[in-house]
Amino acid sequence: MELLILVDNAPHPHDGTLSSEHGLSVLIKRDNGEIVLCDTGRSNTYRHNMENLGLNIKDVSRGFLSHAHNDHSGGLADFLTHNKTAPVYLSRKAIGRKYFSTRHKGGVKDLSMDPSVASEWGSRLIAMDASAWIDDDTAIVFNACRKYSLPSGNRFLKTGPESEDIDDDFCHEMSLVFKTKDGLVIISPCSHNGAANIICSCREFTGIQDIKAFIGGLHITEGPDMEKDVESFISDICKTAPRTRIITGHCTCEGAKKILRESGVEISFFHTGFSIIL
Repeated sequence: MELLILVDNAPHPHDGTLSSEHGLSVLIKRDNGEIVLCDTGRSNTYRHNMENLGLNIKDVSRGFLSHAHNDHSGGLADFLTHNKTAPVYLSRKAIGRKYFSTRHKGGVKDLSMDPSVASEWGSRLIAMDASAWIDDDTAIVFNACRKYSLPSGNRFLKTGPESEDIDDDFCHEMSLVFKTKDGLVIISPCSHNGAANIICSCREFTGIQDIKAFIGGLHITEGPDMEKDVESFISDICKTAPRTRIITGHCTCEGAKKILRESGVEISFFHTGFSIIL
């Protein structure tokens, strides 16, 4: 299996033909030949990067949306326009609901998914209400564990029918999980529910204890709670999955990456154009 980071906040260090943006999009090339797109970043940048890498969007057979926020769903209308056949799995609670951030000084920021996606391409969307196997080796897993820490930055994230009136509990966040002979590969693009909780949920749903890799952002943001969040992540991972290969980026801030590099934890960091072979 190969995972190719089509879009990440961090640019490719050498390839100037690939564009980066605040968002995440991951292309998964499975051993059986299937190609899956996990999230679409903020815009159509993911597709332009595919083209520059010699990849054809029409070869994607399935899409997956991890959660509603528009730095992951912003390119979804573009995907559905240029790929005419692939279904897209997403939480039902990503559809028709508003999501907001109150973190920035400029006021409340709308993070909602483009409503035209559901109105124009509803027949292509597979709305999920619960964890499920979607084939023999692929599961979609909602978080069901609250034993371990949550990212402190979640307190700035809100939801509501029209305005920012409810704390987001991230019941719309899903992980994409692949069963391999060496254990589970978990793709959790933002991990708002906390990496250790997500790992626990994936184990409970699949019945498989071995975790081969955990790939995605950790939602550790710059600010006064950053060091505490990193310490909590390290403690929780050491308790739950100390031998798991962890590869992170996107919403793991640069300050957190620096601390993690110096911590002794086995962890690596992706960027736009980064290839992961599993």
